[in-house]
Amino acid sequence: MLGAGALLATAPLLRTQAAPAPASAASPSRASPPAPRSPAAPAAPSNGSGLSGSTTPFAHADFDLRLEPAARRLIGRVDWRLPVGGPLSLVLDRALRIDELLPGDGLAAPPIDHDERGRWRLRVAARSRAATLRVRWSGTLAPIDPSIDHRRVLGALPAMLSAEGGWLPAGSAWYPEPGVPFTYRVAVEGGAQHRALVPGRITGALQGTANTRATFESHAPEEGLTLMSGPWVVTVREPATPESPRLLTWFTPATQSLADTYLDAAGGFIARFAKRMGPYPFDAFSIVAAPLPAGFALPGLTWVGERLLPLPFMRGQSLAHEIAHNWWGNGVRVDTRTGNWSEGLATWLADHALRAEQSSQAARRMRWGWLREQATLDPKQDMPLSRFLMRTQGASATVGYGRAAMLFHMVAADIGEPAFDRALRALMGSHLGRRAGWRDLQAAFERASGRSLETLLPPMTGLVGAPTLGPVSARWTPDTRTLMLRLAQRTPYGTAARVRVRTAQGTQDVQASLIAGADQVRLALSSGLEPQSIQFDPQYDLWRALARSEQPALLRDVQQAPRVQWMALAPKADWEPMARELATRLLESAPSAAPSGSGRIDDAVPLLIAGTPAAVAALAAREPALARPADLGEPGEVELWAARSASGTPRLIVAAETTATLQRLLPRLAHYGGEGYVSFRAGRVAAQGVGAFEPPTVAVSR
Repeated sequence: MLGAGALLATAPLLRTQAAPAPASAASPSRASPPAPRSPAAPAAPSNGSGLSGSTTPFAHADFDLRLEPAARRLIGRVDWRLPVGGPLSLVLDRALRIDELLPGDGLAAPPIDHDERGRWRLRVAARSRAATLRVRWSGTLAPIDPSIDHRRVLGALPAMLSAEGGWLPAGSAWYPEPGVPFTYRVAVEGGAQHRALVPGRITGALQGTANTRATFESHAPEEGLTLMSGPWVVTVREPATPESPRLLTWFTPATQSLADTYLDAAGGFIARFAKRMGPYPFDAFSIVAAPLPAGFALPGLTWVGERLLPLPFMRGQSLAHEIAHNWWGNGVRVDTRTGNWSEGLATWLADHALRAEQSSQAARRMRWGWLREQATLDPKQDMPLSRFLMRTQGASATVGYGRAAMLFHMVAADIGEPAFDRALRALMGSHLGRRAGWRDLQAAFERASGRSLETLLPPMTGLVGAPTLGPVSARWTPDTRTLMLRLAQRTPYGTAARVRVRTAQGTQDVQASLIAGADQVRLALSSGLEPQSIQFDPQYDLWRALARSEQPALLRDVQQAPRVQWMALAPKADWEPMARELATRLLESAPSAAPSGSGRIDDAVPLLIAGTPAAVAALAAREPALARPADLGEPGEVELWAARSASGTPRLIVAAETTATLQRLLPRLAHYGGEGYVSFRAGRVAAQGVGAFEPPTVAVSR
């Protein structure tokens, strides 16, 4: 282990054995720091980049930055080396000040004006030869906002800096942004008691008595630069084998005790994924404590909310998802012109694989959950996978995570997991450091399996919603021993389907072929079997709409509803503001208060109800449909459960003995939307789960 005062050299960079990567990704030896980068920018990849003008060099930037966290001040200098090309604009946040412009190599001084968002704009003229431009800027950044919740952190945030930490995201114009991909070298001083880092190879990191300074180089051309800082203690675990990466935690003193646990977990996940997908693509992996409730994967690191680090799901599942992104999304980049496939692939390879390791039932429940999320999705918020780019709310996650993960599950079932894994390793070899789209993935799967996926992948990436496939009838013809299923609609894709057939002797699962465009499925049964009833897709292996019997109430039915009201039951004066804050933190739409007194509650509007257990019990005595589920077991300090009113409208009930106890748990409650109920005791989950769900049973006619 090394502490924060140690020299850190040759951290994350792309490995050289996977070809072909951009020149900026060349890997020096681990034994000594690499020589300083030449300012010349590398040439773009000749194919697979997904970038226009891919035969021209990329721009390169040398940054020298200083942060003053106590004063929230940023002081920066950047030397741009600009290749031959047309005009471009550098934009800088209007709260910052341009202190100096020094054009070189015959470049005309860029005129300064404002863009449509009011940011500073430096108009750089077209260039017939490479040119340089130095920009100095400075200013005061916004403070870290402690009220930012898990939803707002997914949106466009400004650059922020405080004593608690700094988050200067790409796209916030905290530096003169060119709007085109570029490589970079960054030297940054974090200020008193702060360390700073950016995604890239660490070429040196020294801590003095008062300030920190570190230098980084980009792995490959990037479309933006993100900088983070914090009062971190850095713990380093050297590679266990030549193939293993260096592991680092950048934790605050309050979370430093978790460092070894996270390093152990990260090492285990990386070794697990390397067996399946090939060597880890970088020389290091960092886990970074964030002052916001975040979970972002960047090349060679993940930035995780400090408050989330102690939670079991973060270390046990979410960390695996973030690590998987170093292969998919940060190793092989996403061609966003055809949609972002990386979230679904990471979900299937990490989240789903961990559940499958627990049990087949745990994996089945996760797949059912993806379909159940689709059932709550407002059609106005739906989109095809080809349009999904990033998660901005629960609706987009239903598409980009759940639907995409189910597609990868269907592909693996069709071609077999050995062929699926061969395809992944081949794709890493051909596209590491490059961009890939859905068609590139399809080609890799088809080459590895020798099978066409044309009737599955393209229809699924263009699909909106979920088809209603459940059979409306099943007819048995004894003479031909044929069981014919008539589906509710024509199938939009072609794949294999599981049908569970019940006979007098028991049940048997039979594989059937779904033909794209067909509304019938034909099954041939073994002699001696006389089918009595069937269940279609009993393991939830297909992307399809759920029947009513497969949809027990979930917390997210109210959380993601486009229109929601809230109501406080308890008469105490502190419950109304508590219910209002609870609604604001839990719900994705802007909630409104339900009428009180003699006002009439609109039964058609989803409702969040909060109060003491006694007040909730009194309500349930009048409306039995809202009663506390028996599966909650012994009473907890805070309990949430989903229900439906007598007319079927979603309800979310929150019961707590005191508002103080509820207040302490508020930051965590939104993460349990996929449950039907959850109970907490002593700050820990005591019970959670969903109601019963099973595919409908269809009687066989003759």
